[in-house]
This record gives sequence, C-alpha cells and structure tokens, in this order.
Amino acid sequence: MSLRLLLVRHGLSSFNVERRIQGRNDLSILTTTGEDQARRLGMALADVPIDAAYSSPLQRAAATTAGILSVRQDGLSPVLDDGLLEIDLEPWSGLTADERAIKDPEGYTTWRQRPEALELT
Repeated sequence: MSLRLLLVRHGLSSFNVERRIQGRNDLSILTTTGEDQARRLGMALADVPIDAAYSSPLQRAAATTAGILSVRQDGLSPVLDDGLLEIDLEPWSGLTADERAIKDPEGYTTWRQRPEALELT
C-alpha cells in the first residue's frame, strides 16, 4: 500500500494581506477569503480518502484545517502538532518589508541576495 501526503498551506491571512512576516507568532488570522479557500479545498477533496489530518496549532493553520474538514462527511478531527510550527522569524515577526529594511538593513540585504546565509538573532 502506498502513502499519499497532501500538503496544504494556510489560506489567505490578515498578515498576507498586510504583507507582514508571520513566522511563529500567532497574531495573524484567516481572512474571509482564507476561510472560503479552506472550504473550497475541502469540497475539492471530498472524494479523496483521508485517514488523518495534521496541522500546526497556529490559528491560521488550524482554522484552515478545520475549514477543509468541515465540509467532509467522515468526522475527521485535526491533530494539532507543534512539530508543524513555522520557523521562528523573530525579530522580524509582524514587520512589513519596509520596516524590516529600516530595522535591519544588513539582514534585509542578506535575505534578498543570499537568503541561505541569513541568521536572525
């Protein structure tokens, strides 16, 4: 028997709209559009057998998972797992690109030119 993984990113969030870094903080929530995206994906996956659903505990991810599962008839509940948390982007969490460039010009330049070399402390 083969294993199929379906990887889903959270729906449109308030920080996506504001173009803010989200990272591991839990300040960003799903927008109405993001909630609709989750439900529509749930409908698109209605005939796909799913045995388990795992999610980051961050509210934007958990709400996306709940929205996907809400339209299914199989009674699945999400398993919230800290191992699925996003990377910690402190001290940039909550900042826009302009704010990052002002607060940390060297780090911002590194991120734009050599993202693999960026170290946030």
